[in-house]
Amino acid sequence: MTNIRSRGFDSPAQFREHIADLDDYLDEEQDWPDPNGELRVQLSQLKDEVRDLRRLIVETRNRQPQTVQKYDDDRFWLRLAATVAATLVLTAAVRYFRLGQAGAVVAPLIASRINGAV
Repeated sequence: MTNIRSRGFDSPAQFREHIADLDDYLDEEQDWPDPNGELRVQLSQLKDEVRDLRRLIVETRNRQPQTVQKYDDDRFWLRLAATVAATLVLTAAVRYFRLGQAGAVVAPLIASRINGAV
């Protein structure tokens, strides 16, 4: 047995009696706070979040990519040709009517609007 200093007690028997009383006190059912209870709740919440994130990852991987509007190759060149032609025609009109800088800036914008209608 270890040598325990028992200050405040008259005899070792009194010290052992005090220790026995403490053991009895600890053995009684008490509502001791569970220091791990809050941690267990947080751990379960984190597990739920991880499960949800994994589900989202799987859904994201299985999702089909959104397709970009594609033009037929012939139609693309037709649009490009129409834009170039409209720009040339409008530029000639700006020079003929002497609209100046404002007309030169507006000509490509008008051509793109016309091209969008084609």
